[in-house]
Amino acid sequence: MTTRLGRLLGQGRTADVFEFGDGLAIKLLRPGLSEDSLRSEAEKAKAVILAGAPAPSVQGLERIDGRLGIVFERANGAMMVDLIIDAPGKAMHWGSRLGTVHVAMLSLSTDRLADVKDRLRAKIAQALPLSRGQRRKARDALDALPTGSAVLHGDFHPLNVFLAGSRATVIDWADASRGPAAADIARTLWLISPHSIPPEAPDRDRVVQIVDDIREAYLAEIFALTDVDPDQVDEWALPVLAGRLSEGIEHERVALLARIGQLITRLGRAGMTGAAPY
Repeated sequence: MTTRLGRLLGQGRTADVFEFGDGLAIKLLRPGLSEDSLRSEAEKAKAVILAGAPAPSVQGLERIDGRLGIVFERANGAMMVDLIIDAPGKAMHWGSRLGTVHVAMLSLSTDRLADVKDRLRAKIAQALPLSRGQRRKARDALDALPTGSAVLHGDFHPLNVFLAGSRATVIDWADASRGPAAADIARTLWLISPHSIPPEAPDRDRVVQIVDDIREAYLAEIFALTDVDPDQVDEWALPVLAGRLSEGIEHERVALLARIGQLITRLGRAGMTGAAPY
């Protein structure tokens, strides 16, 4: 394929996304990173499409100037985070919509993705800011949790959701797995919490209020439309947050360590039930 790169659509920690011809986009891996991860992402994207998830279709792999990339159908509509920025007064509306999209995805099942417990077990082992004992307790808490077959995104938040009228498209399935819905909900709760907002973010106090409103409405929609209850989400908090720590998000480190310590203390005293996880 000789199509030239178009405008830059987005940048992440591992890849850049460009327009790539009519109706297509290419996600190009950053130089020096493992190509296996990108190939794995392409296979995960194909698996979630087979399960019925609202993901862009995979057109194949291409190499541009030595960089491997996945060619996707381009997502239609506007990124949800842009809609939130344009209408921050509708934060509760966007939170409800986020919950509705997530519920629809979590209602799907698959046997073509890795078990989320296996993924979290590997990430907990890499959470080196934790002591060996803390990692063991997080792993033990994980081992006690149920398995499941729901389609889990692993990085579900407003930057990865596009909306075109009533239609939603969810992008970036690199962390997709299968398991209980509560595991993915617990992960999203951290991603849409104030802890995920960098301290240097402009007008941070206002952003925190908007995020709190989104989170409240998201949770209300989740609990109204599924049979998942707060205790089930709470049970996943410790392994999910220990796994998150392995990702090296520096501005989250202090909050993660504090919350993980609280969860381990509470686990030792009275089990993992009773309070909101974050």
